[in-house]
Amino acid sequence: MSHSIRSQNREASIPDSCQRLFPVTFGDFAQLPPTFVLHGKNDTAVPFQSSLSTVEKLRGSGVDVTTEFPDDAEHGFDIFLGDVDLEDASSPVTVKSAIKGLLSVLAFLNRVAD
Repeated sequence: MSHSIRSQNREASIPDSCQRLFPVTFGDFAQLPPTFVLHGKNDTAVPFQSSLSTVEKLRGSGVDVTTEFPDDAEHGFDIFLGDVDLEDASSPVTVKSAIKGLLSVLAFLNRVAD
């Protein structure tokens, strides 16, 4: 099946029974709650473009999407922080990006939880 997906129109080559494995292509987003997408632009594991196309599809379906796309962030940048001081201005740039991203997530959750 993967060969036919690559060589043909993706939507046409995926059988109905497998479409649930491709939620961005076949999902019904109309009932999704507000969504936050955090993706580093320097991600070498997952192409940044995949988040952009997902955000576009979500917004096109009427989902309230908040994004944070740090320029200098690699894949997993927000999970490898260790012990950090949120007030420490001398933190490396990657730590600052991760902290900013996580603070944005917290602000988003605070907004949608009200």
